[in-house]
Amino acid sequence: MDNLRLDAHLDNDAIGRYYEIMSKTTDDILNNAMRLSTAERAELAAALLASLDGEPEDDVDAAWAAEIQRRVERVRSGEAKGRPWPEVRERLERRRE
Repeated sequence: MDNLRLDAHLDNDAIGRYYEIMSKTTDDILNNAMRLSTAERAELAAALLASLDGEPEDDVDAAWAAEIQRRVERVRSGEAKGRPWPEVRERLERRRE
């Protein structure tokens, strides 16, 4: 455990202070990442999260592509109709209550 240390990190003061045990390398990477712009941090976070997903499965990608195409065709044919955003928002807000 000599390569681990307890450090405090601030997450843009929005979440507050938290403590976590990290390796020195992880801690250094985090400290450097926190110096990036918001957009750069978002890109980094997206890339890190995507790396946890593993390799995409061809059959899953094909199934999603087919589903998207099916939905587009339903909208174009008039079979499926959208709803105005204020109506959808109101319905969602009522559900939360």
